[in-house]
Order: sequence, then structure tokens, then C-alpha cells
Amino acid sequence: MPTPIDDVPWGGKPEFVVGLDIGTAHSSVTFSYLQPGRVPLPERVTHWPSAAGFGGTDEAKTASKLYYDKYNQLKVAGAEVYTPRNRHAAKDQDWHLVRYFKLFLHPPAMANYEDFNFEALPAGLTIETVYADIIRYLLEHTKKRINERSDMEDWEELSRNITLVIAHPNGWGVQQQARLRSSVVMSGFIGGDDSVRRVRFVPEAEASVHYILWKQYKNLEPGDQFIVCDAGGSTVDTAAYVVQGVAEGEMSGDRNPETATVTDAKKGIRTRLTNAFRSNKSKSATPTAFYSPTPSIRLKEVKPSDCQPAGGIFVNEAFIKYLKSILNAQPPEQQRMVEQFIQKGEENFELHCKREFNTGPEAQQYYVVEAGVSLPENPDGICKIDSQVCSSTINIYLLLSSLDHRKVVQSFFEDPVRGVIKSLHKQLAGMRPKYIFLVGGFGASKYLRRRVEEEFRPWNIRVLFLDDTYGKAASDGSIIWYVKQRVVGRAARMSFGLKTMEPYDPEVLEHVHRPTKTLANGIPHVGGKWSQIIARSQMVDCNLVIKKAYERMYESFNPDLGQFTVALYAWVNEATSPPGWVVDSNDNMIDGFELVCFISAQISTMEGALQKDPSSDNCWRLGFILCIEFDGVELKARLEWVEKVTEGILRAGPAQVLVN
Repeated sequence: MPTPIDDVPWGGKPEFVVGLDIGTAHSSVTFSYLQPGRVPLPERVTHWPSAAGFGGTDEAKTASKLYYDKYNQLKVAGAEVYTPRNRHAAKDQDWHLVRYFKLFLHPPAMANYEDFNFEALPAGLTIETVYADIIRYLLEHTKKRINERSDMEDWEELSRNITLVIAHPNGWGVQQQARLRSSVVMSGFIGGDDSVRRVRFVPEAEASVHYILWKQYKNLEPGDQFIVCDAGGSTVDTAAYVVQGVAEGEMSGDRNPETATVTDAKKGIRTRLTNAFRSNKSKSATPTAFYSPTPSIRLKEVKPSDCQPAGGIFVNEAFIKYLKSILNAQPPEQQRMVEQFIQKGEENFELHCKREFNTGPEAQQYYVVEAGVSLPENPDGICKIDSQVCSSTINIYLLLSSLDHRKVVQSFFEDPVRGVIKSLHKQLAGMRPKYIFLVGGFGASKYLRRRVEEEFRPWNIRVLFLDDTYGKAASDGSIIWYVKQRVVGRAARMSFGLKTMEPYDPEVLEHVHRPTKTLANGIPHVGGKWSQIIARSQMVDCNLVIKKAYERMYESFNPDLGQFTVALYAWVNEATSPPGWVVDSNDNMIDGFELVCFISAQISTMEGALQKDPSSDNCWRLGFILCIEFDGVELKARLEWVEKVTEGILRAGPAQVLVN
């Protein structure tokens, strides 16, 4: 029986929520059927095909890998790529293995892959198609598992009210969300007209903090600060939070802040679930009894979250490079066996040595990486490739000594570990946190845990870990996030703004070399001015709406109003403040700015808002307000204007967020 997300029944309408965590190395699915009058339960999808080598049927994750044929048709996905039959078919029919595809969606600021063996997608295969295929694979298996149950409605009935919640790196934004949403539509599970409403997104660190608060065992009080570090496959997502308060008596699904009261700041927040976090010296505790009503913790980010291109796959890549270096003397006729040795060796390294490796008193005398492929003996003084007779078969393994030559193995970890520590220090600056919670697949590494503990012990910060062999925090956390919505304030990760025009002034140096445009009122203007609407680190409340007044001028009282489109820009350079202009005098975008998206709206219904300009014979002004809101972590927009014919009644109309 899964542990309830909340002690109190769901108070909203019936919903079927599916959380997806499509990781760089592994993917997972969690779902919850939210029914009025019943407590919400998160349920993991297990029994993935061919997952016997990855935790057995209890394994709640599968491999983020796919095989495509030469026509870019999907042949196999998930852990099924590891079966001998599919390996043989891939070799025989020249299938292409697609892995680490998540890296193709990273924005330029995160694309730091020096010395990384970054395989391109097959020609003609788009990243949207790959995501559509993996989403389809994950949801088809989820559908199968649900339809096999007798205690739930079937998928066809549940999917009428389906909402997908997709966890993604903290460094992703509007463009990545749009491409993921497009892939969901391509998968066939949600139609294009419903995708904006039925596909939601949550940053991985925020999903993890919801999972932590569901599982954690310590008391947290208003004012307490802590850091969450989700060390995953290709990114390390780190966020710093402060407990703002505790709302009591809130029904699940009741998101109205007026229905909640805040407790005394001296009152600790007693958790009611599993003691899943522990330090190295603490032991697991048994689940506690239910409390009712459950205090609902409210959090705010202390500063912009951080997302570093570091993670477990970089350890694997360093190991592969090392293997290649010690096998480079093999004769040409052995190259196919070398490839198989490297492939199977990496898989075994991922399952055992990578997780178990450590230094200090807990270090083992040696680590064995089995490959199961026969190669001539090739000792090199640092490691040893031996053949071991077992059941009349040759089993080749790599012997990695952690006493004499542990620096070799340790070197595989160094760059990713430094990335984790760098990200934590970045969040720690100016804070006094009680805890660091380390989660994620790479967060299970004993060596990483040791290094993080050693690094922050002088700060008197307690480092706590999540031991969950079979699951992924982000998919569970995405469901809990949807139900609880604990984070009520986020710090903007970058400055957002618009490109505007202002009247030409020959006394302003920046105006002199810029082209001018004379508007309907007869006044020349220059364009490209930066108009900031959100500053980096500004606290963005979950209900905050940014409003920006706009005015258009026309030479007729009956113009063709048509479409209004404005570009939203971001200043991504953390080291400096944005300049006063988005483009230079040649209309080239200044380094540090990025085009985020376009906001577009039909304004033909605004005729009643046209006003005659009293200072000009041939100028009519149309004033309206662009409203931008961050609903959770997604960008939404609308227009507002005042109808003069209705005596100042405020009107509103929708606006679309479009990406290039």
C-alpha cells in the first residue's frame, strides 16, 4: 500500500495525474487517481519489460535508451535494449542506439560537454520524435499496468481527465517546455487543443523538495533554511529554500490561501510519514502514525536555483575513456570484442562499482567490473584484465584496486563531484542552512556522499541522503507537487524584458547612430530599448502578474488592428546587470541576451479602445496592457484594455506564448 500524499481527502474534482521523469540515464512514471473524499496516493509504475537486471520487478525505472532502424523507425525502447536478442538484432540489422538524448534539449548555457563523446542523432531523426517515442513507450506500459488491475477504472476512462506533469532540469525554460509539449502531442496521448491545459511542468529540484517533505523525518520551523541538491544523470539541480510558514486545516486540492491559517513561528512542523532521510550514523526509522489535520509547509526560494552540467553520465564517460586507453593495443581482429567489452563493462560499472566506490575507511580492497567477453590478457600495472573460469565459460573482468591505484577510479568522479560542490557553494553563499538534502541517481554514490559531507562539515550543516534503490524522486515528487504546491515564491533565474521604442533625442549618445522611425503622431522614435519586467533574483509570487502598458498609433480612426506580437527577451549573464539596449546600432542582439519567446494576441476586438490624439490631426492611439504571469513555472499571458464605449469597463483577451 503506497503512503498517502496527504492525510486528508482530496477536495477537488476527479483527476488522473501522471508524473514523468525522463532522465538522461533512466526514466520513471508515477500516477495518482485523485478522487473526492479519498486520500491521494502516489503509485509507481513497475514491472518494466526486461528490467530483471535493473532491480527486478520492483524497479520503478527503466533505461532512457532507444534503438532505431535505418529508416528512423523505433524498434526497441527502455531496458529491452539490453536483452541478448535485441543486441544481436541491432548488430545484424544495423540499428542505431540513441541515448543521452536529453542533452540535445539543454540550452546553450548548459551545453558544456568538453571531452564528452556526444553522439549525434541519426540524420532525419528529430529530438521531438525521440521524446515522443519515449513518452509513448512509458505511457503504453503505464496503460498496460493499469488495465491489468481490478481495483481501478480502465485507462480509457481515466485518461479522459488525464494531466501529465513532466519534471525537467531547473535550467530549462519556455523553449524546452514547448518542445516537450509538442512531443506529448506527437505521442498521441493528448491532443494539441488540450496540451496547454493538460501538460504541466515542474523543475527537478522543486519536485525533489516535495518528495523530501513527504519523506523527511526532522522538524522544520518557519525561518529554517535548507538546500536541496538533485544530482542526476547530466545535470545537478540545486535550490535553496526557507520555510515561510505552516498552513493548517487545508484540504488537498484546495489551493485557496484564504482557507488556510498560519501557525505560530515557534511551532515545529511534525512530519507524519517515513524516516527516509538519514545521515551516515543514523538508522532507518519506522513509519509514524497519521496526524490530522496535516500541517502544510509553505516554502520560498532564497535565491535563483542553479543548474550545472554535471552528473553520473560524466563518470561513465571517464570510465569508458580509461577502458579504451588500456585496450588500445588490441589487434584489429579484436575490435568488435573490444566494443562489446566496453559496452558490457560500462553496464556493470553503472550497477556496482560506480555506486559502491569510496575512499577512506569504507573503501573496499578492490572493485570488479565484469564484462563477460573474452580478450587476451593485457596487464598494464594500473589495472588488470584477467580471465576467470566459471562454469566452463570465460568471464573477463576488470580488477580495480582501491588501495594501491584508487586514484585511477577516483579520477572518474572528480569533475562531476566538483560540479556538485560548486553548485552547493553557489547556493550556500549568504545563507545559514540547517540541512543539505542530496538526492538523485548520482546522489546515491558513496564517494559523492563522502565528499559532500567532508566539504560542509566545517559549516555545521547536516547532510542527509535519500535511500530509495528502486525509485526516482522526481516522478514521485511531480505528483506530490501537483497536489501540495508547497513553493509559493520563486526567485527569477534571469532578468526578463521587452524591446521597446522611445522618442529620438539627439542629445542622447545611444540615439545618434540608431535608425529612426516616425510614428503616426509625427515624432521620430528609436527602437531596441531594454524594458525590464522581472529582475534576476526578484521573488516571483505564485500569484504575481506582471503588467506592462503598451500603446500603438494609427493614422486612421478605423484601422486594421490585426495581430499584436511582442518578443520576450532574457538577460542570462549572471556576472553583470543588463545594459540599456537589447540590440546595437546595427540591430544585432547584444551578447548576454536570448530570445525567449513571442507573445501574440488578436487585437481586432479592441476598436472601442481607440482614442483620438488631441495633439495630432491624423493620430489615433490604442492603449492596452500586456499581462504576464508565471503559473507555477510556466509562462502565461493575456491582454487587458479599457472600452471607452462601455464607460471604462476593463476587458481581457487571451494571448499565446509562441517559440521559434
